[in-house]
Amino acid sequence: MGQTDPYQELGVDRLASDREIKEAFKKRARETHPDAGGSDEDFSRASNAHALLLDPIRRAQYDATGEDVTIRDIEADAVKALRALMHKTIERTKGDRIFRTDVVQSIRKKVEESIQEGEAVISAAESETVRLEKMLGKMRCKSGNESATPHVWEAVVGQKIGEVARAATLEEKKLEVLKRVWELAGEYEWEMDDEPTPLVDWRSMGIPVRCFNVDSVEGEDE
Repeated sequence: MGQTDPYQELGVDRLASDREIKEAFKKRARETHPDAGGSDEDFSRASNAHALLLDPIRRAQYDATGEDVTIRDIEADAVKALRALMHKTIERTKGDRIFRTDVVQSIRKKVEESIQEGEAVISAAESETVRLEKMLGKMRCKSGNESATPHVWEAVVGQKIGEVARAATLEEKKLEVLKRVWELAGEYEWEMDDEPTPLVDWRSMGIPVRCFNVDSVEGEDE
């Protein structure tokens, strides 16, 4: 299954808010869920788009590169993610507001939120592993039932434990990158303006506004 545009998948604008993304996913999930007549592939694609767009790091990387970047080298990926977040901050913070916003702290806050979410995922994976491990040995063949395959339950539970472990490993690698992004961002500081940047008052500078009319300027030159 090739990568699809997550924005197109959920039918949202590239500047969509988290709330809009969540609402779009709920609608798309109702259409694609296998229990509602959809397919596993379509539902998986919608779920991945939802996860990507709600993760500020993955989303910024996608917006900057057009790819859901797989974590490779921590330092290289951290630098790339930080650049993408800076790019997105410039793009999203309109007008003079950026001069009155602590951009560094804003970026670090986003990264902190992603770190907390990742840590919650890992904690949940650990709890799920404990639960699954308790299931091992709970299902046994009835005495005298020689035709039963004795290890099917253990195989199924073991497979689930492996899936949880792999997901947790990927999340841990992602956390390493996020923590490095947080450190890199901390090496910068942002100088904020105390007051809004004033508009230029041309009259106070002794320049008549009519001079900015092309026809007037040309007429005065003649």
